[in-house]
Amino acid sequence: MELNKMKTNIKAFLIFILATLFASCEDLEIVDCSECYSDPPSETVIYVKIDNNYTDNENVEISIYDGDYEDGILHYSFYLRSSSDTPVRLSIDKKYTFTATYYIEGKSYIVFDTTTPTIEYSSDGCESPCYYVKEDRVNLKLKYTEK
Repeated sequence: MELNKMKTNIKAFLIFILATLFASCEDLEIVDCSECYSDPPSETVIYVKIDNNYTDNENVEISIYDGDYEDGILHYSFYLRSSSDTPVRLSIDKKYTFTATYYIEGKSYIVFDTTTPTIEYSSDGCESPCYYVKEDRVNLKLKYTEK
């Protein structure tokens, strides 16, 4: 009888501890200290990932729009052939929509991704406090094509 009561108390205590941990945990951000700045930057490098499976014979057109694609404000456009991780320098705290147009067997496929690069401050993630950029990657890999 006493053993069952003790098991119940231990279970209740463990549930309480787990609930407290999950309720109080923030998203733990792992800071890459090699990409830290002592002062907050006004612009950053955005890395554009494209799908190398479809770049052998054709260029992939990359377009960057200020804000939403529907606004139609083209910021910059360029072509990639075989690069899978291409940096583009853009301003911080501004929304961008990226498109990649793949031309495969006479058909075009457009891939979209958006990002709003922001600055975060880390007081204890590195040897000294620093600023780092979040949302600095866009994924423009093609998920599927018509067969």
